[in-house]
Amino acid sequence: MDWPADSTAAILDHWFGISGLGYDSTFYRYWNLDNEPEIWSGTHDDVMKEQIAAEEFIQLYFNVAKAARARFPGIKLVGPVPANEWQWYRYGSDAILYNGKRYCWLEYFILRIAEEEKASGVKLLDVLDIHYYPGSSDAEQLVQYHRIFFDRNYVYPEANGVKTVNGGWDGNINKEYIFGRCSDWLTKYMGADHGVTFGITESGLNSGDANVQASFYASTMGEFMKNGVEIFTPWSWKPGMWETLHLFSRYGEDYIAAAESEDETYVSAYPTVNAASDSMTIFLINRHTTATKEIHIDVRDFAIKDGPIQLYTLSELPSNETFVSHTENALKTKQMDISDIQGSIQLEPLSVNALVLKAAPASSNDIKSAQTEIKVFPNPGSGMLNIEFNLGKNGKAHIELYNETGQKMTILSDSQSDAGFHHFEADLSEYPAGFYWIAIRSDNFTGTRKFILNK
Repeated sequence: MDWPADSTAAILDHWFGISGLGYDSTFYRYWNLDNEPEIWSGTHDDVMKEQIAAEEFIQLYFNVAKAARARFPGIKLVGPVPANEWQWYRYGSDAILYNGKRYCWLEYFILRIAEEEKASGVKLLDVLDIHYYPGSSDAEQLVQYHRIFFDRNYVYPEANGVKTVNGGWDGNINKEYIFGRCSDWLTKYMGADHGVTFGITESGLNSGDANVQASFYASTMGEFMKNGVEIFTPWSWKPGMWETLHLFSRYGEDYIAAAESEDETYVSAYPTVNAASDSMTIFLINRHTTATKEIHIDVRDFAIKDGPIQLYTLSELPSNETFVSHTENALKTKQMDISDIQGSIQLEPLSVNALVLKAAPASSNDIKSAQTEIKVFPNPGSGMLNIEFNLGKNGKAHIELYNETGQKMTILSDSQSDAGFHHFEADLSEYPAGFYWIAIRSDNFTGTRKFILNK
């Protein structure tokens, strides 16, 4: 039956209203507006015999989103939740003709949201959400599937719908980077400051191997932390996943820092630091299904405290569930010291690891040296940032800006080439409030400083 948007959104009055149940709205932040609408006629054919058109769904979405926003301005609106890779691009079985051009489904959705937001002045999308269910059961493939979201160079073996991304069919298109594409469309139609994040509210692997599941889950969480994905809720929970979630939530710190791997296909590092920068946990993942990987870690601008260092490892997990609690689980613990960190570390095949580091107390000489090398002020600041450093010998220096997830935002300057003291001013007023890093790289040194941008 037809169901008015006001009646749909009235549940908010029932939950939060004065005469309602009195629920605390801070515990109910997200309104997921629908579920896989592009295949309703197949999955919900008891109520929808024929598939409604994309624009008809869009109008239903607009009406409910506006009604929800009016009742609960702070709610986060989530959509459109396509079912899987094919439906990221196809509504039903086809592209969408709009104003004489054929669009794939997610591009069309973003375009129409942008047009309606401009016309109405109401923000209609906070989190762009998708579902993802790969079909492969091959372990070698599955442990790489975290790369389909942002990696613009990864050739995806199951690429299908993406071949229709331009409205027709191009068999040569096999690089997915679905969130990368959506980011491009959001910027194109809404502008750089669109404020829309990403989410996955259903996913699952066709695997019975707990180690494969742990590796995929850890790698995906790492990439999502690095790229600011807001929601990740798998549909099914299998052995290995609870262990991984416990490892990340128990030992992860507040912010993710930048990291690079020389063997990103198999080994990734996701460093997290606390707000005081005196504690760091580096999540290390070896995705190789059979080989132990010897790695060397180069930690910069973080003086490691001398003393016991803990390495927590998940590997060789059995097929049954092993996680019970913080004290009863499958984590293996190895005690290390600074000489181990400065040397090499062995990562077992299909292992998820957490290396927990503490910072050494800084001496007055260390502080003076660091301040002489790089100073960033005011910190916190609201727009104009002063950067001071001593280049020492001649050599070109690059001044780069990174956000809290380790993404490079811009090169602020690459022309500081004289020896000695330098003062540089950067206008960061166009960037949103948050936690950032300034990195200065030259032939003589590499240094970073964190700062907070307020608005």
